[in-house]
Amino acid sequence: MISGDNEVILPYLKTGIALLSFICLAILFYVLHQAGDLLIPFVVAVFIYMLLQPVIQLLEKWRVPRALVTVVAMGVTIVAILGISQVIYQSVAAFTGGLPQYEGRFNDIWQRIGALLGISPDALSGGWNIADDPRIAEFLKGTTITDLVKILLASVNSLLSNLVLVFIFLLLLLQQRVLS
Repeated sequence: MISGDNEVILPYLKTGIALLSFICLAILFYVLHQAGDLLIPFVVAVFIYMLLQPVIQLLEKWRVPRALVTVVAMGVTIVAILGISQVIYQSVAAFTGGLPQYEGRFNDIWQRIGALLGISPDALSGGWNIADDPRIAEFLKGTTITDLVKILLASVNSLLSNLVLVFIFLLLLLQQRVLS
């Protein structure tokens, strides 16, 4: 081959490799997006499994049977998730209980900002009403309480099904230790 041929082919080769890399990357992102419903619970299960490793190793050091180690690890996981859920519930309850105080404080700050900017208090207090906003009205048009409850229940169902998948994957990861 003549060295001039290499100089002509080289730019096409670089472009081809770049295009092939882009296509492979696009396919990878598509597969990851499609597998997200299973991949995310699996990654969470692996994360929990890694967090449980010190407990598992300690129990194995004490010569606890591996099947019992699996039961203890699953129990620790369930207790931890229930504890975290309780903390979140109490935080949300405290936040919603304090909403009137937050609203009063927000209104006070809003009035001070208006005074600094020279806006009359009447203009600030008679401002935006959610019922008058056409975007909100269009969004809620035809929506019933039943529809909102269905959306809420679908979200809870999705959360619980993902939690079940996490437990199944975690159990499989722990069971793999028992069989090895």
